[in-house]
Amino acid sequence: MPDTSRPGAVRWLAGHLPTPIRRPLGRLRRAIRRRSPPGAHEAPGRIDAAEAAAHSWQPPDPAVAGPAPSRLETRREFVFRSSDPGSRILEIGPAHNAILPKRDGFDTKVVDYLDRAGLVEKYREFRQYSPADIEDVDYVLPAGASMSDVIDERFQLVLASHVLEHTTSLIAFLNDCARLLAPRGVVSLVVPDHRYCFDRFRERSSIARVIDMALAPPGVHTVGTLTDFSLNAVSHRGTTSWAPGHRGNYKFVHDMDAVKANAAR
Repeated sequence: MPDTSRPGAVRWLAGHLPTPIRRPLGRLRRAIRRRSPPGAHEAPGRIDAAEAAAHSWQPPDPAVAGPAPSRLETRREFVFRSSDPGSRILEIGPAHNAILPKRDGFDTKVVDYLDRAGLVEKYREFRQYSPADIEDVDYVLPAGASMSDVIDERFQLVLASHVLEHTTSLIAFLNDCARLLAPRGVVSLVVPDHRYCFDRFRERSSIARVIDMALAPPGVHTVGTLTDFSLNAVSHRGTTSWAPGHRGNYKFVHDMDAVKANAAR
């Protein structure tokens, strides 16, 4: 048993408690940290503006009347149930829709397959997206490369929002994320519900496919995968994502000529 007056002793003790006790204590500790003044749990010293902004983030209080939380607030609230707002963060492929952007004071690095100029060009035709929402990309991932081969830093939080479903190998992607973690780090995933988006009528991946893709991950998606997507993608009342409870008919996004053209490409 260590001397509990020494730094790190409480963390050591918590790590050796039984899981049914440790998890509730961890949740309590994170809740206290979120509601404490900036720097309350740090050694005395200067806290810069970015760190102070990140530590000042507070989850929506359900007891306080007001408008419903935004989608961004909801995602942040879930992410910070298992991580600290002041963490060293890697956000994977946020493009124009970052959850923890640098501009909001988070200590975030960004990895994507294009640099910022490339992303601005990619989304130029989509008038609903502002180029100002696209942040600088710290790590540009070459085609076929693993993130852990390109990134030499390690992070307390690795965050991927609406990325998992685009990967060629579920297991390879998760293993790559895990290699980027600092000790006791967290991988946090925001994953769409396929019932309420264009994948509504696609079959869920079988365990056989998950295993096969892990053993021999393809460099790009297969012709079969692309054809399956093209054949089954739908819109609902004019949009490719919708809220639960919407009623009405679905419409295929691609006609058969487009399906064949995608497969050939």
